[in-house]
Amino acid sequence: MRQIAFITFLLLVFASLFFYFNRCTDQEAIDAIQATPLDIDQTQAASTLATTANIYQKRCQPCHGTHGQLSALSKSDIINTWSATKIEQALLHYKHGKRDAKGMGSMMHGQAEQLSDEEIKALANYIATLSI
Repeated sequence: MRQIAFITFLLLVFASLFFYFNRCTDQEAIDAIQATPLDIDQTQAASTLATTANIYQKRCQPCHGTHGQLSALSKSDIINTWSATKIEQALLHYKHGKRDAKGMGSMMHGQAEQLSDEEIKALANYIATLSI
């Protein structure tokens, strides 16, 4: 439930930033946010969360642990201490073959290359919430 609230919060933050950078009035922003059907957003957020949790469970959990608390193969950093931005950047660099931290580049490239950029972003946000 905490993760659904977090994703809903992120959606509201992104909406606020969108309106700020598009220079709409405060009233237009309030009207748009109030018009957003939260039931649909929560259903979509729950579906995205379930998909992301499944990706983590299959691709990440065997080496990084249930809560991202393990040093994969006793080489990697503990990822649940990283910010979502740092995780996303690392995964994108692994995906594109631009990162080889502690000799894990080829293994991590194999894990990240099949993920879309959107899945990587969602996965990074998910991992950042896993700290125990």
